[in-house]
Amino acid sequence: MMKNKTIEKIRNWRYLPMLIGMLVVAVPRVITAFPIVWFGDSRILVFSFDRMVRVSIFQLMYSFEARVIGNHVLKTEHGAIRLGHGSLVDVSYSRLGRILDSSFRNGNASHNLVVEGIVMPENIRVAFRYGKIALLALDGQEIIVSSVPLIVTNFDLSHPKETADITIIIRTVPQNIVLADYTQIDITPDGWTWGRLLFYNNAERWELVNVHSGTLVKHPGETEFTRYKSITFKPHWGEFIEGELWEK
Repeated sequence: MMKNKTIEKIRNWRYLPMLIGMLVVAVPRVITAFPIVWFGDSRILVFSFDRMVRVSIFQLMYSFEARVIGNHVLKTEHGAIRLGHGSLVDVSYSRLGRILDSSFRNGNASHNLVVEGIVMPENIRVAFRYGKIALLALDGQEIIVSSVPLIVTNFDLSHPKETADITIIIRTVPQNIVLADYTQIDITPDGWTWGRLLFYNNAERWELVNVHSGTLVKHPGETEFTRYKSITFKPHWGEFIEGELWEK
C-alpha cells in the first residue's frame, strides 16, 4: 500500500513543472491585461482582453481596446468628460486615444463639451492628440452654429493639414443662409455633396468651402447668383469678405 502511495505522489509531482510553466505564462498576461493609461497627468486603470491574448510583446506597445475601471473626470479645454466604469476606449502608446461613442450611448460616459459656443451632441466619438481633443465625430448629427443648423460629420480641432483653428466637415446645410450684410448663400441640397466650414480665430473670419459643386452667392443689389468655390466672411455669419470664383 505504501508503495502505491509513493508511486501516486511521484506521478502527481510529474505535473508540477507543467503547472509552473502555465503560471509563468499566465500570470504576466493577466497582469498585462490591467495597464495604466495616461491622460495628461491623470492615470486611468483599464482592462484589456486584447493585451492578454496578443502573442507578441511588441504588439502591446501599439493601440488596443480597453474598458475603464472606476470613475474618472477628464478636464479638457472644451469642458469635462465623465468616464464611468466600463467605458470603452482606445489606447495608443499607453495614452488615451479615443472614447468610443458606444460609451456615451449606453450611459457609461457623458460630457458637457462646448466648442466655440457650439454645444456638442450627447453621443459622439472623441479622439485625443497630445492630451487635447483632436477630433469630435458626430456621424451626421445636427449642431447649431450661430442659429444655423448644420448636419455635421466631424469636428477637427487638430488641423494637421489646415491652417484653420477648427474645421467642420458638413454633410448638409440649410438651403438658404443670409449673412449680416444681406448677402444670400443658396445651396442646392442635391448638389451639396461635401463641404467644410473653417474657423480662423486670429484672423476673425470663417470660410465656407465646397470644392465639388461650389456655392451660389448673391450680393445685395445683384439680380443673379454667382458660383464660388469658397467664400470668407466675418464670424457668426457676418459680412462677406471675399470669395474664390468657381472655374470648373
